[in-house]
Amino acid sequence: MAWIAPHNTYLSIAMIMINAFGANWTQGLYFPEGMNLFPEIKGITASLLTSARLFISALVVGCTSAMYNGTIYPIAFVVCGVTIVSFATVIWYENRKVDIPAGMVS
Repeated sequence: MAWIAPHNTYLSIAMIMINAFGANWTQGLYFPEGMNLFPEIKGITASLLTSARLFISALVVGCTSAMYNGTIYPIAFVVCGVTIVSFATVIWYENRKVDIPAGMVS
């Protein structure tokens, strides 16, 4: 929407809401799986995953602010890039789970 209607605030916000819903939905699905990597130390694992997520978020925000030029385009570029990387990661992870024998998944 940033390229189609850059001055329409409502369309931009609607697209950001859809993106945020999708990002939170996938986080809700995969966060418990990540915590089960080390079931005996779930609290430490949860803290480590949250710290990594916040660190990556800080890096993305820092890169976006460095590219910001007063228009919506750098933000749209970063959102599209993060969406593509996230989607590719989920596809890779799901395909990897299919290839692992059922007894090997913890």
